[in-house]
This record gives sequence, C-alpha cells and structure tokens, in this order.
Amino acid sequence: MKKINLKKIGKILKKSPVEIAVIGFVGFGIVVSAFPARTNVDAAEDVSYVKENINLEIKQMQNQNLPFGKLPEAGRRAPRPFMKVAVTAYNSVPGQTDSTPCIGAQGTDICELLAEGSNTCAANFVALGTVLEVDGLGTCVVRDRMNARYHYRVDWYMGMDIASAKRFGVQTKQIGIYAS
Repeated sequence: MKKINLKKIGKILKKSPVEIAVIGFVGFGIVVSAFPARTNVDAAEDVSYVKENINLEIKQMQNQNLPFGKLPEAGRRAPRPFMKVAVTAYNSVPGQTDSTPCIGAQGTDICELLAEGSNTCAANFVALGTVLEVDGLGTCVVRDRMNARYHYRVDWYMGMDIASAKRFGVQTKQIGIYAS
C-alpha cells in the first residue's frame, strides 16, 4: 500500500484551492441528494392540531369585527419647563401684518377666533398649533408667525385694539409649552 505524502497534498491545495472547493461542494450535493431526509409532510398523520389552528384563526378574524369600547380621554399634560421670553402685543392692521391681517400663518381667521374668546399668539420657536401658557395672560394657541429676526419671543394677538397693544409694550414673562 502506498503512503500518502502530506507535502504533495499541501502543494496541490496551494495550487488549486478553487477547484478543490468546487469538488467539495459537488461531493456534498451528491451525498445530500443520495440520502434524502424524511419531510414533515410524510410524518403528519395526526391532523387534529391543524383543526385547532383553523379554529383559532376563525376566532381571531371574528374578534377583529368586535367594537373595542370607548377609550378614556387624556387630560392636559403638564407643560415643559417654564422659560422666560419677551412678550409683545400685535393687532390686525396693515402696518403690523401682511396683506391678510385676519388670517394667521395656520390659515385660520384669528379675528373671528378672538371674538369667540380664543386667544391667539405668534411665536417662531414652537410648532403651529402649540398651546402656550403665558404668566399673567393665560393660554393661547400659536396660530401665527413673527418676523424671522424674533426667535424667542411671543406676540399676543389683541385684535384691533391698538391702544392696549401699545400700553402692553414689551414684557418679560414666564411661559409654559404644551404639546400641540
């Protein structure tokens, strides 16, 4: 019997590693196809678990059509930490607004909302629709924007009352920010 020389095998492996890998994969494929494993389809003689699964699926589909009931209403969350900002007042007059003095940046009629008792303010540092709580004034909804040069400032809407807006002037107030 001939002895296997390991040095010769090492040289062959170094010269043609790709060919040896291909031969190995082909050999593995032949072995796997020559001895197939038994599949679950052949082994499934008891189908009672299949009926149970079907019944569970039917119940789940019927459950999707049931009413869920009424969800509880969430109360107002506490505002984010208070911060101090400059607060001014503005009016619906052409010198203080654009060509549509009663229409805010949100597209709502702020003159009509003020008549209904809803306070409006303008601010650039929060999203439109955000509720602000201004110390001493109450709450307002941000429905308008200010000039871009005023970043951390709130402009309280006072309708057509120019005298009140001038008396208000510029005040430093604490504000709380509620999620919109």
